[in-house]
Amino acid sequence: MIEVTASNEAWLSKLFSGRNQLRWEELKSNTAPEFWSSEVSGWVSLLEEGDENIPICLPCLAEDGSVQWYAGARTLQGSHALTDELRAFVGSSFSDYNDRPHDLDSADPQEAALEDVFVGSVFRIEGRNQKEVSNLNRSLSLFRVLLKRRPSTPKTATRPFSIVRGLFDRALSAGNEDEARLLLTKMQRSGRLTSENLKFLEVRLLAGLGLWHEIVVESNRLRELTDFPLPPRVVRDVSEAFYRFYVQSFDENGGLEACLEELRASSVARLDKLFARRHNIQHPAVIKVFLLRELLQDPIDLVYAETLFTALGSHSTTPLVRELSGFLEARKATSGEADLRTEADTAFADGDYDRAMVLYLRVPADLKSIRSMIACARFSADEKSARAVLDFVSAQSGVALDEKIVNALNALEDQAEPIPKLRTLPDSEETPTSNETSGWLDWARWVVEGADQQEAVSILRRHSDAWSVEALCQDPEKIGDFAGLLGNATGNAEQTFKVAFDEIFQNFLLDLEDPPLSLKPLYQDLLFILGTSSSLSGSDLSVAMQLTSSLLSFGLTQKEYGEVIDHLNDLFESEKALSSLDWALDLVEGLVLERCQDEEARLRFFTNVSLFAQQFAHRIPESQRRAFGTLYRDFEIEMPAVLKESAEVAQDDDLENVSERLAGKRIAIYTLTEPAGKRARDTLRELAPESEIILNSDHDCSRGLSALAKSADIFVFAWKSSKHQAFYCVKDHRPKELPLLQPLGKGSASIIREVLEYT
Repeated sequence: MIEVTASNEAWLSKLFSGRNQLRWEELKSNTAPEFWSSEVSGWVSLLEEGDENIPICLPCLAEDGSVQWYAGARTLQGSHALTDELRAFVGSSFSDYNDRPHDLDSADPQEAALEDVFVGSVFRIEGRNQKEVSNLNRSLSLFRVLLKRRPSTPKTATRPFSIVRGLFDRALSAGNEDEARLLLTKMQRSGRLTSENLKFLEVRLLAGLGLWHEIVVESNRLRELTDFPLPPRVVRDVSEAFYRFYVQSFDENGGLEACLEELRASSVARLDKLFARRHNIQHPAVIKVFLLRELLQDPIDLVYAETLFTALGSHSTTPLVRELSGFLEARKATSGEADLRTEADTAFADGDYDRAMVLYLRVPADLKSIRSMIACARFSADEKSARAVLDFVSAQSGVALDEKIVNALNALEDQAEPIPKLRTLPDSEETPTSNETSGWLDWARWVVEGADQQEAVSILRRHSDAWSVEALCQDPEKIGDFAGLLGNATGNAEQTFKVAFDEIFQNFLLDLEDPPLSLKPLYQDLLFILGTSSSLSGSDLSVAMQLTSSLLSFGLTQKEYGEVIDHLNDLFESEKALSSLDWALDLVEGLVLERCQDEEARLRFFTNVSLFAQQFAHRIPESQRRAFGTLYRDFEIEMPAVLKESAEVAQDDDLENVSERLAGKRIAIYTLTEPAGKRARDTLRELAPESEIILNSDHDCSRGLSALAKSADIFVFAWKSSKHQAFYCVKDHRPKELPLLQPLGKGSASIIREVLEYT
């Protein structure tokens, strides 16, 4: 007899009904088949015992005898552990388990019953025939018995909100969508997020993952944002979304008129509140969107447009920028005199504070215009606007300022200098940095001098978008100084830089299409900072992979190469686990494919990875065995027998099943890392000779790529080695019922594993 609380019985009775041949009343009264009564009773007993971190698995039996087991957890902690536990107990040998969460269908009564019970990822594991069902049931039964013996999870202290936010940023840096969404849910449930902050973080998540389409096409999301004053990061994310989705191809190839037509058909011209303040963000993509949006206005404010064009400076000389220059020159030659004061007052009344500020700076000052300028600067909330107002007012003569204006100007002084003046670093006074590069350097110097960690990180997040990365990159000496401050920091400064790591990583790597060679010392120090962290995660390893790939592309001396390998060894030692093997194999492959400056160091790292794998050879999946085999051939070393042997007796059957399942399938692999793609193709051909493997590396939405997206049975998109235009081409043309697989890594091991685990 199964005894349950009323709340649990409410959803269990729905699950065990309808298409589920196991009926709740029969299970409760022990009149269902003996095995099913025993199993369900055991899982319900775990459910009722009260440890919510313990996962629960429940079956749905079909008429033909096949079974779908639903596995989920009632806490995020339990959900995080469930993937690895299912991989260990179930794997893909006798089921379709592939580490991929299942999206519950609210239209299905059985799945709808689980929606309000499970938190985070839910897995659906299916046994199709008698052999699979028997093995799957036996594996989950063993899993249940061991869970029953597991000691109750002690109640742990809730992580501070700032820690969770930091992990969220790191997950975005790594492109780990599942982890980022789980952490966002955790922040939401903490009760610390207002409704507007939640919307801001949702935009940050989409932008961090490069899902620009979901930002600009979902007009409801954008309209909701207009209800709030937007922080600089959100303005940047939304602007970059419009740039990536509508402007980038024209920026690279030219076509100003066509670009304006695309934008005119979008929502950008109708979202006045979203583009009322640029916050002096220096990112070229943001400036271009603001400028193009101004060209859609009737009439065009040439003063404001020229100010935006000037802000692009010499850092952007694309075909579109050259067309913009010619367009503005032609319009200026035919334009008449404008009443700038009236235009400024109108812009201010409309809440278009950036435009109003630019215009007020062009007309003689009076008390009204000064009050309006101060308001514009406070709304913009950046130091450059505040400094512009202070300098402008101080240069005026004959305007008597009242007490309120004087007090407001005094308040602007703090805004104009968010970073306190340095006290103990004389170099900052002897060799002052330019206005364009001072933000990053002054902030780093202030941190080293002893800035409070919370204040330093807060200022970085609020103001860094107004600090020009491009200008700093053009000065190798200053970027070297910046890198040195990060790499040589100790104590509180070192911890502050670790907390701020993702802001720096985002600005100096992820946001740059083609990082310059001058950034080599910064990437070296960022890799060092990552390697000295006290605790690491899969997201940290992915970030390390990106830094290593960039460093290898720059070219390294023998000493630099050896230091990079040492950092990677430290990272692997800190996170030595089976779940890290794909990362390590992809990394070794990257080292093999790039120029090597120290063969002994490279071999030492590979040997370290291989020795660890040999300890757990019985758990190594076929995808990793194949990757090891290829790498041993690269190093011209005999592969150890233990890695050649089958992981289990059924290995040959598993390979035969893979060959059968992939036979006749058309498998597309998109990657810009062509050597890795070719390795993955060759290995898959060995495993499934009757399948068709097609590689693609088109940068835009070519006819071939769109056709492949429509027709391929399986499409693997190695997004860490891709172009955004290609991703949206595939996503737009891919039928919803066909799989689009996105491995976190860009090496052949990750690609192969994604295919094998799906099948």
